[in-house]
Amino acid sequence: MNSFQKTKQRGLSLIEAAMVLALSAVVVSGVMYYMSTANENLQNRKVTEMFISITQHINALYSNQPKSAYSELKRESGYEILKKFFPSGQVKVITNQAGATSTGVTLNGIPGVFSLYGTGCSDKISGYNSTCIAVQYWIPKSYSKNDAYNQCVAVISKNFGDSILAKQANDGTGASVAGSNTDIQSISTICKNAAGITLYIR
Repeated sequence: MNSFQKTKQRGLSLIEAAMVLALSAVVVSGVMYYMSTANENLQNRKVTEMFISITQHINALYSNQPKSAYSELKRESGYEILKKFFPSGQVKVITNQAGATSTGVTLNGIPGVFSLYGTGCSDKISGYNSTCIAVQYWIPKSYSKNDAYNQCVAVISKNFGDSILAKQANDGTGASVAGSNTDIQSISTICKNAAGITLYIR
């Protein structure tokens, strides 16, 4: 084998090695993206399921009481009720997506915190004055803005049933959609700067 052939063979070997490395990088990137997406979907599903579970517990707790009883529920007592529903829950203070501190209860390994309290219902949604229970979830600052947006859209686009009067993205403006609204376009608009999510239980 002459020197030209040897040089050509070495050149091909380097090109082949570079192609293998490039292909490996693509495969690794694909696997990492898949794992990241799978984890994000899992967290979104866990938050949605926790909202459903809290709503069911609240409906059972207040089933034989007038709606006016909701007004007696304060934030501090809300923490205690959540810990009663879910004994492993712990009160924790986090920094939310807006950079503010939020106090709530950690549930089911979800990074954010939940809270609930009695409040007046929004006239923009209900058309009349009433009392509801607000169930809040605050998204931690550790989430990217895109992940926070995706979580807001995934949760709010869920139809939680007739017991939910309204769904709100906690963006500081009070932007809400009706509880039965699953329109992605309108939900995407209110989720752009969401620091958390609030459901209003009738």
